[in-house]
Amino acid sequence: MELQQLKQSWQSLDAQLQTTPLTNEAEVASLLAAHKRQTSKSLTRLKRTNLVSIILGPICLVLLLLLLLGVDLPTKFVAITIFLMVSLVGGMWWDLLGYKALSAIKVEEMSVLEVTTRMRGINKMFHQEIWLLCGWLLLFLLGIYWAYGFYLLDYLFQIAYFVVAIAYSAFVITVFYRLAIYKHIKRINQHLKEMEEFQ
Repeated sequence: MELQQLKQSWQSLDAQLQTTPLTNEAEVASLLAAHKRQTSKSLTRLKRTNLVSIILGPICLVLLLLLLLGVDLPTKFVAITIFLMVSLVGGMWWDLLGYKALSAIKVEEMSVLEVTTRMRGINKMFHQEIWLLCGWLLLFLLGIYWAYGFYLLDYLFQIAYFVVAIAYSAFVITVFYRLAIYKHIKRINQHLKEMEEFQ
C-alpha cells in the first residue's frame, strides 16, 4: 500500500516537473513582450521630444527673422539675433539626426544586442548634446554681457551676473533633461538589461 502511494506521489511530482519549464517559457515570453512594449513606449516619447523641437525650430526662426527685418535693432543685438538664428538651424539639424537615429531602432524586429548597441550611440549623442548646449550657453551669456555693456559695470555685478545666469541655466537644463530625456533612457536601459538576462 505504501509502495503504491509512493509511486503515485512520484508520478505526480514527475508530471509537475515536466509542466514547469513550459510555464516558465510562457512567463519569459510574456515578460519579454512586456519589456519590448515598455522600451518602444520610452523610445516614442524620446522621438516626440525631438519632433517638438524640430517643429518649434522653424517657428522661432521665422519670429527672429521678422524681428530682424521689422525692428531697427542696435548692431550688437543684430549680432545676437543672427547668432540665435544660426544656433536654431544647428539645433534643428542635430534634433533631426537624433530623431532619425531613434526611428531606426525597431525593438520588435531587432535583437536585444542590436537595440542595446544602438542605444549606446543614442546615450553618447545626448551626452555630446549637453556639452554642446553648455558651450552654446556660455557664448550666449557672453553675448548678453557684451550687448548690454555689463563689462562697464562694477566687478561685483559682473560676477553676480555670471553666477546667477549659470546657476539658473544649469538648473533649467538639468530639470529638462531629467524629465524629458534621461528618465526615458534610464527606463530603456533597465528594460534592455532585464531582457538580456532572459536570453
